[in-house]
Amino acid sequence: MFSLLNEDNSLHTKEVTGLGIDLLNHHLVSCSLDHTIKLWDFYRQKLTKTYMNDYPIDNLVYNRSNNLIAISTGDLSLIILNVKDGLKKVRTFPKVADNKITDICFSQPDSKWLICSSLDKSLKIFDILTGCLIDWIQFKKAPLSIDFALSGEFLATSHVGSKAVFLWSNKAFFSNIVVQKVPSAPVQIDLPTLSSSE
Repeated sequence: MFSLLNEDNSLHTKEVTGLGIDLLNHHLVSCSLDHTIKLWDFYRQKLTKTYMNDYPIDNLVYNRSNNLIAISTGDLSLIILNVKDGLKKVRTFPKVADNKITDICFSQPDSKWLICSSLDKSLKIFDILTGCLIDWIQFKKAPLSIDFALSGEFLATSHVGSKAVFLWSNKAFFSNIVVQKVPSAPVQIDLPTLSSSE
């Protein structure tokens, strides 16, 4: 069992809200409501770097293919940090939602997009390279959890008040998509009708 000793007061002071481990088990990243992200040496169980944020951190996702982490913060922003560069900030997406961000994920297998879901019933897709919003979808029920298939073919979502998992096809997987302008309003999408046993 992995335990961190508190000899130098390096532990989080509030609830830990996210964890991520790199592909080779060299680094562990933790985030907390105490506004910090901590980078740990996994084998030595020692703190190597602390990143201070202005707001509490609600979610963390670790992209093992490129050692980037994405976090969502209490001010409804998204921040991407590079683990290999000692938690260096790569990109910030300010105020991406109107209500609590419920989940974040990277697109697969290319990791070129960052997707976030929120209680304002929205799903937003950001291009990491350009920093632009490229798609904005709004459901009738807020999405709670999201994840991309490793192939990049599908996005899975779960929603408030539903026991189902919904699969959505990624248009960019099947054809070339050119983003010509930043969306100014969401595309409204209804959830598929399910059987009465749902």
